[in-house]
Amino acid sequence: MEIVPLISTHENTSAASFSGACTSLIHMPLDIFVEICNHLPPYDLHTLTYVCRQFHYWLNSTTSYITRDIWNYSRLNLDEHMKLDPPEGMDEITFIKLSLIEKKCQICKNDQEIPKIYWVFRVRLCTKCFRTRVTM
Repeated sequence: MEIVPLISTHENTSAASFSGACTSLIHMPLDIFVEICNHLPPYDLHTLTYVCRQFHYWLNSTTSYITRDIWNYSRLNLDEHMKLDPPEGMDEITFIKLSLIEKKCQICKNDQEIPKIYWVFRVRLCTKCFRTRVTM
């Protein structure tokens, strides 16, 4: 059995052949897409949202129970550090992005120090931005 790549591996691969491969992926039935997603960790799901508009739509819908279940399954079954539920009122996608994917301060984008997650504010901030933005 020969494995055939979706995209040609020849040096002169054109944009047309790439768009043909993407088109065939976009027209994949939703149940097959969901099954594939059920085997991906949260970071890979996040990366998949950048592949095409259709995947972005399917994986970022805040009103779809299918989307919620995909992210929930990925978080609970494929990442052993994420067993706690999101805070009340926070959806799965936001919870995963805040806790796993976004690593920089959300204000200044500083990545020199590891910013802390302030769950009350639902934001990841470095010490400097916390001191300048939060009054006590």
